[in-house]
Amino acid sequence: MVTKRRFKNHKFIEYTEWILLLVLLSVLFLGVIPRVKTSFQRQKAREILRNAKDVRVSAQIYFYDTYAKGEEVPVAGKRQVLAGDVEKDILKTARSHGRIDTIAYDRRDVKVTDLVYIEDGYIVSYKEVKGKPVWNVYRLSRMIGDS
Repeated sequence: MVTKRRFKNHKFIEYTEWILLLVLLSVLFLGVIPRVKTSFQRQKAREILRNAKDVRVSAQIYFYDTYAKGEEVPVAGKRQVLAGDVEKDILKTARSHGRIDTIAYDRRDVKVTDLVYIEDGYIVSYKEVKGKPVWNVYRLSRMIGDS
């Protein structure tokens, strides 16, 4: 009778060990893995934000250069799409592989006041509000569609 009791206790302990293992694995998959994924997405967003800031500086330099040469500068305050070769020059100078969606330029202060930059499924928007820069990064994700 004592051996049967020991055998039942041994089985009980074995079951509790398996349940504990399953609980720990569940916590690992449900708690840690999403945080790691979010961490990678944040790192990618920071990298693309850095690229967008380089693009803004490159566009600023391009507009300074255009203004200094006395050539035609973009219309001030109006959001516009740049010509293909202008965009390529700006992106080449910034060493970026995204694209500039729209850009606005202040002719009086000779600076970029509004910029929308797209790269690898992220959209970065820059806007000057009361003289202060405001940067926003958005991630695009497919919700519905054919695979």
